[in-house]
Amino acid sequence: MTSSRIASTYIVRSRGEYQVKAYDVHGNRLPNADYFTDDYEDAEQTANAMVSEFDKGRQFNTYVSHVNESLPEGWYIHMYASKSFSAYLLDPDGNETHISAGESELLKNPADIIRHLLITAQEESAK
Repeated sequence: MTSSRIASTYIVRSRGEYQVKAYDVHGNRLPNADYFTDDYEDAEQTANAMVSEFDKGRQFNTYVSHVNESLPEGWYIHMYASKSFSAYLLDPDGNETHISAGESELLKNPADIIRHLLITAQEESAK
């Protein structure tokens, strides 16, 4: 199974050029994500930025897992990304509430969306 998310990088020098090789979480090469430059600092910064984006996603997944643990029984938040970040709240009856980033002034980023869904679940389950 191959993921398109870059989990690790490796810098190789060949013929006076640095190549940042990209790998997914399963160790599979992602050659379309490779980066080429003649400047080592540029290669190093690019490699760090590629992995940093993966780490941010992993940290956010951990955050959502913790939020799901604090939801009332039977409620669940699922997040996904297509063109923008989206998430939905699933209630115990199987009803879904979908929200996407930028849908309103208050929901500009993923953390705002998750907090909003958590509050919605708590309010709805208290009824």
